Amino acid sequence: IGDWSSDVCSSDLEINGKTLAQLRIRSLFGANITHVYRSGVELVAAPHLQLQMGDKVTVVGSELAISHTEKRLGNSIKRLNIP
Repeated sequence: IGDWSSDVCSSDLEINGKTLAQLRIRSLFGANITHVYRSGVELVAAPHLQLQMGDKVTVVGSELAISHTEKRLGNSIKRLNIP
């Protein structure tokens, strides 16, 4: 039993523009966002970083914590393709 890692796509309009601190992923789900990739560029996953639609984030935590985080962020490529 250990931590897992998963790449998740932010696709929920509700989180667009919110900072990592505002999302409270660690306190709510026990997961950590360790990397954020935007347009192929790796950004520092700092608390003040604002997520944008289409950002890909690396989430580390238990399978359950990652599952909850995926639901919170949207994790839907299809949603990004619909105007």
